[in-house]
Amino acid sequence: MNTPPLGAQIWLVTGFTDLRQGRHKLAGLVRSRLPGAPLRDNCFVFCNRAESQIRSIWWDAKHRLNCHSVETSHGGVIWPRADEGCMQLTRAEIELLMDGADWRARPVRAPAPARGVVTPRVHSMPL
Repeated sequence: MNTPPLGAQIWLVTGFTDLRQGRHKLAGLVRSRLPGAPLRDNCFVFCNRAESQIRSIWWDAKHRLNCHSVETSHGGVIWPRADEGCMQLTRAEIELLMDGADWRARPVRAPAPARGVVTPRVHSMPL
């Protein structure tokens, strides 16, 4: 499968992009939005206006520009509405995005109890 390297940082390019452009034009868009940003070891993800297609580009170890497109069959993706910029995502978040789930809903962890503190247990008693 055509996937970015495991160590690559994943950047979601906010706003909508005309995905009829080729991978080299998308790379130019990345260069214009993030001047001076290293392109190697990064993966950039784009979405079309209909939110029905996602395209990612990245450079491999041999400095080749790779491209991967996904048509969403579930009726769209949740995409940020900002016009410019990028957001960094984890691999887990990008997988949620591709599955059509709400990738923004990060699990909230309960704080760990302090050492030596006993947490009371509540038991229900039948009436």
